[in-house]
Amino acid sequence: MAIRVTLDTAPPPQPSLPIAIVGRAVTGAFLGLVALFALACLIVIPWWLIGLAIPALDYDAALTRWGHDRDSSFAALPWVWAAAAGVVIGLYHLSLQRRWRASHSQRTMRDMTRAVARAAGRDSRRVRRSRWLFAAALLWIPAILLSKPVWGEWLGMGADGRLPDPWIGIMVAITCLGPVPLAALAVFADARATPARRQAVSAVARVAMAYGPFLLFAALLAAAIAGGAAVGGGDAAGRSSWQADYGPPLVLGGIVLLYWLSIRTSGALERRYASRLAAWALPRVDEERRGDRRAPVVYLRSFGDDFALVVASEEGERRRVTRLETLLADDARRFGPVIAIGEPGYLPVEGAARAYFADDAWQNAVRCWIDEAAFVLVVAGYTSGVSWELETVIARGHAAKLIVVFPPDPDHFSARWAWLRERAHASRIARLPARPVEGTMLACLDRYGEILLLTAAEPDVRRYRSALVIALAEIFAV
Repeated sequence: MAIRVTLDTAPPPQPSLPIAIVGRAVTGAFLGLVALFALACLIVIPWWLIGLAIPALDYDAALTRWGHDRDSSFAALPWVWAAAAGVVIGLYHLSLQRRWRASHSQRTMRDMTRAVARAAGRDSRRVRRSRWLFAAALLWIPAILLSKPVWGEWLGMGADGRLPDPWIGIMVAITCLGPVPLAALAVFADARATPARRQAVSAVARVAMAYGPFLLFAALLAAAIAGGAAVGGGDAAGRSSWQADYGPPLVLGGIVLLYWLSIRTSGALERRYASRLAAWALPRVDEERRGDRRAPVVYLRSFGDDFALVVASEEGERRRVTRLETLLADDARRFGPVIAIGEPGYLPVEGAARAYFADDAWQNAVRCWIDEAAFVLVVAGYTSGVSWELETVIARGHAAKLIVVFPPDPDHFSARWAWLRERAHASRIARLPARPVEGTMLACLDRYGEILLLTAAEPDVRRYRSALVIALAEIFAV
């Protein structure tokens, strides 16, 4: 029996959070001022009238405590406090309202996301190190300024708070430039264990491709202008007539030609070499696992599905897409390094870290990875390689941590469904319906051993991520 969960239902759209916060803050401040005015009408004015009739009532002393005097009963301070209180109450009410308006499915999804994040445990040591370095970069300048009495005394700061001349520039440089190396170290610390040499060479090469042609053609243009000026010789009066007549248009045309050649050349270099440089700088499996010692997440697929695309957003006729592997790897990386077999002869792409093997050596590696894995992602396919991988996962007793992913591919969905149904029936772990369930994105076993189908009429990035959260909640029983 298969359990189907659809992810198509969604609550009506709410205004964006910044707009809602501004609107609620303005409304709260206005209501706070109105409330204070009503309070003044109900209490202060009658009290003032009673004070006129009963001189024994110390009206002035009472109002002076709150910043008033007899001639200014409506001073600014109470109005400021009333507006601030209105803003606070309004924002608190907004938070309660947004939670209340959220549908039951959304609240369940939020709870599942938090539970899955707790199940993922702590981030890798590399990620934690990067966060500490970023925090140090952000706190560097405040820390230097707040500790000025301490280091100022060491450096001989005068009574007027002024440092000796040599130290003023040094401390300004340290204060302003200190966050730069810390931020750079944070970036390299979070480089997913890619050797710094490869990453640095890739970055320098891409910068050279972007700006190198411009600098080269600018140097040629400057040389041409200098040569033309040298040919003319002498002052302006002695230059030849053609130089005076045609010099400025030629320089202007040279500048236009400079930009055109630079853009064309940079674009051609970027199209030809940028993807290769980016792929060359990506980490391999051994580098990824060296930097992250947690159990891996194994990504298995046929090589033909490396460029399966998922719709990220649609605006009219414009459609933004992202690769399915990149989407799954980004969300699965919180549990551990995402690793996969690389296609021989091809550079890796962004997503799972690749390992390359000759002949049948990859099968031994996949067996070891499956035994160590936190969970296994298998893209439904019908090639012999991915069939062997799925059968190996089931045969080694790891069906409970298996997630089968269906790409948004309507033309081949029935073939992928038949492939999975045949493998599941042969292994006797579950029975899939004979008729394909349209819109299926993910399939896995729930905590009770029943097959769970997560579907959507129009699969997109948001629904794939929600489906992955639900599947992981079942795998980790959270």
